[in-house]
Amino acid sequence: MIGLKLLLGATALVAASPAIAGDVVVTLSGVKPKGGSMVVALYDANTFFKARPPYMTSVKVPADGVVTVTLPKIPAGDYAVSAFHDADGNGTLTMKDGRMAEGTALSNAEKLRGAPTFDVTRIAIPATGAAVRLAMSYPEDRSGW
Repeated sequence: MIGLKLLLGATALVAASPAIAGDVVVTLSGVKPKGGSMVVALYDANTFFKARPPYMTSVKVPADGVVTVTLPKIPAGDYAVSAFHDADGNGTLTMKDGRMAEGTALSNAEKLRGAPTFDVTRIAIPATGAAVRLAMSYPEDRSGW
């Protein structure tokens, strides 16, 4: 009986402990050889497109093609994943004539029918982490914008 109580108590303790956060691996396709850095960020509902997302990292862009970025130890939750190619190295997304002048990517971008919202762009990240694939879009590829 004592052994059963200890087992039940240990089971309850494990069930009550928070889940270990996992890595989010973001693979960006269609990267152009423009130098600079690739900046990848995860936003939650409270920080969607604010100046400081809760999770952000950058890597140098080695060449064109595919860039993979890992954001470590991300707690489970709903996030919007964004990326921009900081080709000019100024640390921000450069705008020209009110339009994005650098390459960008956003989770669920294909579902957008207007300005991005968290509800449309969010994806669920489990405690075990996730692999996210995004396609880069560059100004010269955005005809009619």
